[in-house]
Amino acid sequence: GACRQGCREGCRVGRRAVATDIPGCGGWVRHDESALLGPHGAVAALAAALARLANDRALRERMGRRGHEIVLAEYSIERYVANVARTLDEVRT
Repeated sequence: GACRQGCREGCRVGRRAVATDIPGCGGWVRHDESALLGPHGAVAALAAALARLANDRALRERMGRRGHEIVLAEYSIERYVANVARTLDEVRT
C-alpha cells in the first residue's frame, strides 16, 4: 500500500517519519527507533510527534540513520532475491 511504500522509501533515503500505527507501515517503522508512531485518528498525538521532531535535530538525524540502516539490511534487492529463491525451492519440493 501507499503507507508501506512511502514509509520505506522515506527511510531508504534517511528521512524520519511520523505515522499512525495502522497495519501496513511494515517493520521498518519502529517507534522511537526509525519513526514516531501515534494512534490512528489521534490528531493531538501526531501533532505532538511532529513538534518533537521539529524541535530535536539529534532525534531527526538518529531516526533518519536508523531507518536507512533498517531498509538497507532488511529490504535490499539481495534479500528479496534470496527470499524469492527460497520460496521457489519450497514450492518445488
